[in-house]
Amino acid sequence: MQNSAEQSSGSHVSPALLASNSPQTPACSIGSSGTSLDDVLRQYLLHFDDTISYQQSHIVLEWLQSAARQWIGSLERAKDPDDVIVVQAFGSHRLGFATGGSDLDAVLITSCRSVSRDTFCHGFVTFLQGKAPLTSLVRAIDSPNAPIVRFLAHPFAAQLRAALLCQAALARQCPTTAVPASVTALADPAVLGEILLWGYPGVPVDLSLSLIDRPPRALSPQDLVWSPEVRVHSRDQASENGLAAVRVAETVAKEVPDLSRFRWALKVVKRWAQQKLIYGKIYGFPGGVAWMLLVAKVCQENEDLLTCEMPVEFLSKFLPRFFDKFAHHEWGRFPVELRYDPKLFGELKPAPRRMGRRVLQILTPDNTHENVVDHMEEDALRRMVKVLQKADVLCCRKPV
Repeated sequence: MQNSAEQSSGSHVSPALLASNSPQTPACSIGSSGTSLDDVLRQYLLHFDDTISYQQSHIVLEWLQSAARQWIGSLERAKDPDDVIVVQAFGSHRLGFATGGSDLDAVLITSCRSVSRDTFCHGFVTFLQGKAPLTSLVRAIDSPNAPIVRFLAHPFAAQLRAALLCQAALARQCPTTAVPASVTALADPAVLGEILLWGYPGVPVDLSLSLIDRPPRALSPQDLVWSPEVRVHSRDQASENGLAAVRVAETVAKEVPDLSRFRWALKVVKRWAQQKLIYGKIYGFPGGVAWMLLVAKVCQENEDLLTCEMPVEFLSKFLPRFFDKFAHHEWGRFPVELRYDPKLFGELKPAPRRMGRRVLQILTPDNTHENVVDHMEEDALRRMVKVLQKADVLCCRKPV
């Protein structure tokens, strides 16, 4: 992966700390010195409009809700209208934004007893494979922590095809209107699939499963993850993790001083971490939740930045503080933990702390206190700290 920008600080920056690897981001022409951080931010924030990505993710989420109901309704002994079938997003989408190319993390919450890990990993995968061109590259990952169905969703496929079929139907009602052969061809799923796969890369989706017992009363989707009346089926830890992931995202949104500033900071830090190859649990580094918690921690500790102009002035002061804090943090001794109001969790019983291995700890702000980086090894931590320290030197112009 090609680097294009390394950062310098409140007054200076070298070329590419914030440059994204996205094809929409032009090559950086900024020199290695004498360029202000403000200038780099102004140049690259022009390419941080992720409205389309968020709209796509929202469409996928609505479609997933419909698809899950359709699939569960097709199962034997799954005809109870009182069964809970809800798809909830967590991570960045839950916080109100999605960066280009980022995964849509969601969880299917259901009380239907016909659904199990096996039917989810096999039956639902087969169901989604039959939904082409709306989906592609569907596969299941039946990990011990949680079963995940991973696929690419093409959110505009259904709308495009419906519009084309509607146009063709109108043309049949008005024979004088000629229907181009290209329009008729586009209505074919195979042709449409080729266009979508080549022209629109799709939204990567990671859908996990939470099996719950049927609540004693009807609950709104919002209340499902917070109500003490909801019990995971057979005390399944993977199901509890799915509910906790939604609670964590909502807690962060409530506890950061300013959600808009937090979103901007998280966008920039995530792009930077991806560019520097220190992002993603699959690669042994902090995942999206971990970086979200780190950014939220710095936001909580620097409420004086609330008066800064958005977004350039705020980010030009936030980033040096972020890198300074975590470049010198004693990871093995002190966990990173947000301040949060325990009253948010009401009657939910606190779970025992699962600290994991003590390489480092970034704990979720909820009643589980899960360590979201217990997968990291010493080598990965050293690599991450080295990159953070380099960013801190460039950002603050400290002597090496």
